[in-house]
Amino acid sequence: MKWAWKIVVDNSSLWSRLVEAKYLKNRCVLDVAPKNSDSILWKSILNVRSHISKGICRKIGDGKATSIWFHPWVPNGTLQPQPRAEAAGNVSLVSNFISANHWDEDMVRRWFNSDDVKRILNITLPLEPTKDSWIWSPEDNGKFSIKSAYRVVKNMGVMSVDDSKWRIIWGAKIHNRLKMFWWKILANYLLTRSKLSSLFKVDDPNCPLCGIKVEDTIHLFWSCQFARAVWFGSLWHLRTENYSPTNWDSWLLLFKEEQNRPLGLSFSMFLKGAAIIFERIWKERNNIIHGVHPSPISTVIRIIDKRLQEAVVHHETYPIPQPQWLSPPPGWVKCSTDVAIDNNSSAGAAIFWNEEDEIIGLFTIKLNYCDSLAGEIAALAYGAEVAATLHCSKVIFHSDSVNAITAVRFANNKIQALHHNIQDVVRMFKRSSAALSLWEALWIPRGLNGVAHCVARWAINSQQFGCINLTDFDGSLLTG
Repeated sequence: MKWAWKIVVDNSSLWSRLVEAKYLKNRCVLDVAPKNSDSILWKSILNVRSHISKGICRKIGDGKATSIWFHPWVPNGTLQPQPRAEAAGNVSLVSNFISANHWDEDMVRRWFNSDDVKRILNITLPLEPTKDSWIWSPEDNGKFSIKSAYRVVKNMGVMSVDDSKWRIIWGAKIHNRLKMFWWKILANYLLTRSKLSSLFKVDDPNCPLCGIKVEDTIHLFWSCQFARAVWFGSLWHLRTENYSPTNWDSWLLLFKEEQNRPLGLSFSMFLKGAAIIFERIWKERNNIIHGVHPSPISTVIRIIDKRLQEAVVHHETYPIPQPQWLSPPPGWVKCSTDVAIDNNSSAGAAIFWNEEDEIIGLFTIKLNYCDSLAGEIAALAYGAEVAATLHCSKVIFHSDSVNAITAVRFANNKIQALHHNIQDVVRMFKRSSAALSLWEALWIPRGLNGVAHCVARWAINSQQFGCINLTDFDGSLLTG
């Protein structure tokens, strides 16, 4: 598979030129038919194409070399989405859907169904028009590896973890108490209403936190409205609705993959943090069952965040949080950013504060991301662009997404290690922030980023973008 991949992506080496002259002759290796006269090596390369096709995807540059009909080009789902039946016109290349280095949103929406539209508009286009290339989708950074190729060949992405989940939990570097809680979840020993109803008649099997669906552990700790609010409100800022595990086996497989975890967190650290969140949700659930007044969700999140911060205090890649709202130092301005995402679009907001804690500028931008991480980084990049336009010298950037802050703090020569879809967004931030004499990026809790959150939500509802007049808002919106 390595040689097959090399042929696909490398056309400059002596090996690739020889293969081109003897076998390809201006054709793609994925399209060449085998011949009886082929060498053993070439036959072997052609035989692994079915495995290559499972993970190969186009990385869109200018779109001029990618066909919407014949190339896999849209990650995170059907790689080659089918255009609408009613779509008409002489359109065959992805470049037809790009205008001035941006997606032509109206045209994309005319040609594709709503789910595919979200995935297409979520693709980050490069800063400058470049040639289309290939990425290896099983790897977060898009680069081919033998390890991920082995997983593809063995179909390890969908294999059962019945025999390995216990080794994962008992081998995790977490406290034994948390291991025991994980054991109770995986062994289905927690006395949820679903578990109790399998033993005897239960009057109400629904979840005591939301009252909507039957209470089993995957619902209680992951898909319940209360759990979703806790996960998203915590410093990990994880949207559980973006992941749909049907059981804990698939949950473990999902988050064993690095690209699905918060940036900088090992699998053991993520399991530890998840157990911390699960324990607190279980406590709140039992309080309701036993008639104890439930805690406000803000209190629940604050307790969880404190424990998560303690858990990662020695994790070297984790950004240092700002635990309270602080005015910028003399000569500095603060830029707090956030993104709001709905079913059809998204919007970013950048709020500027002076050293007297006065709002000196409100700016919003229309975005197309359905992925919260790319959207959060795009909002930071927009804030940096506005800061440069305003001739700011020293800026502190704030975001309530720990992953976004971690990403923009990556050194320029390390950006290629990030997920392939956020690399160019991070470069946008780096390019704009280079115009500043000094800058810092800090994570803040959602509770301290209320103004940016409200303005982003207002922008997506009102569809007003650009420099916003402060008089357009009431006083309650502008209180952080």
